[in-house]
Amino acid sequence: MFQWLSATVRTQFSQKSGIGRGGELAAAFPYFCQWIHELQPETIPAEELQRVADRLTPIILRQLPDPDDFQDCRTDVFLFMEKKLSGPMEFAIRMLRNGPDRPKTQPTAVKSLHLLRAEGFEVLAHHEDFLPSQKFLARLAVVAGTDPASLFELSSGGDGRVRIVFAYEALQHEQVVVLDLLPQPQSASGYYHYVKAVRHNTFDIRMGFVVETARLVARNRAWKERESRKNEVLMDDMSAIPSPETGAAGHSADTLARKAVRRLSPELREQLHLHYVGGVPWTAIADRYGAREEVLRKKASRALHEVAESIVAQHPDATRGATERVVKWLYETLPRIWQRG
Repeated sequence: MFQWLSATVRTQFSQKSGIGRGGELAAAFPYFCQWIHELQPETIPAEELQRVADRLTPIILRQLPDPDDFQDCRTDVFLFMEKKLSGPMEFAIRMLRNGPDRPKTQPTAVKSLHLLRAEGFEVLAHHEDFLPSQKFLARLAVVAGTDPASLFELSSGGDGRVRIVFAYEALQHEQVVVLDLLPQPQSASGYYHYVKAVRHNTFDIRMGFVVETARLVARNRAWKERESRKNEVLMDDMSAIPSPETGAAGHSADTLARKAVRRLSPELREQLHLHYVGGVPWTAIADRYGAREEVLRKKASRALHEVAESIVAQHPDATRGATERVVKWLYETLPRIWQRG
């Protein structure tokens, strides 16, 4: 999520003495400083931003397994906020397909649109079924209300996403509305999602957002650390499998995986190739084979477990849980397997 944070930028603001004090913070993060200060006009901007930094300290430390990561993590929070505030307000929403399970009056899944500034914003609606340049009729209506729906005629872009531009006044604070996208000509039931606007027009709302951002950044860093440790264990498992250079009987993990995949049925190999290499969604594959999506998913999962088990079987010293770790490794390896034939 935070790959755009370069090591150079982090180093610039993360000093041994801390992320910075007062005026240094204000100079380094002008958009964030102004955003915090404009609802606290009686305070000094630099001091207000420093108080925000101090408030985040215990929140971040509770999430991190390694306290030594604290300075970099707090810097990431400020850089994330600076990027959000300096760029356009865009919200990507994966639409849901209409069906009998669609809630009518009490939606359980509502996408919050955090309007950090009092200006227009864009919703980027997408679904794996959308086609480039496809025509849609968009409908926006208040849930359980009597207001008439707003209608928009739209087309998806070259990437298959539908870009919808809204004025700031289009959505009231915390008001739940339903966004419908109807393909034109209407040959399908359409797509929908429930959304609500969260207007950041009070200091408490803004600070709540910053605090949640800090928790998100810290959890992301902690998750990456855990995944890194898992990968080290996986590499220990895989490294014990002899490489091709060790002799005629030696096999690399890639070679073992390739041979195991070749033993699968041609139909199953094609389905794995379509999804994991070609990126074709399971819904489309199910339509192509006239099968149920959940059935194909289960078959693919069992097949990958069988491939993983055949690889681990070549390594009697594999640690506990090696099969599950190899399955995860296979998700990334399948494109390389097919590329090499």
